[in-house]
Amino acid sequence: MKEEADLHGRPPGLILPDWFYASLLDEALGLTIDRAYFGFTGGLERRLSPRTASTAIGQVGGWSFDLIHPHGKSGSPLPLKHFAHDLRDIVDA
Repeated sequence: MKEEADLHGRPPGLILPDWFYASLLDEALGLTIDRAYFGFTGGLERRLSPRTASTAIGQVGGWSFDLIHPHGKSGSPLPLKHFAHDLRDIVDA
């Protein structure tokens, strides 16, 4: 990493490590967000989508989890049975 400074000794902008800058330029090293994510209108949908996806990444042959896990990760104040009902509505939609 080569750092440069202006006449006052301050960096002229944001300084990134070489490995980080290279990863920004290499599309194969980046994660993308599916356009469908931006169509979610509910907070619960947006909250669960990335958490669920990150749990499922790399799983071979499918994956499953107890409802208690996404309930806890969501931060929802709803009782589990109400959370389950809302989750069913999201899946149906």
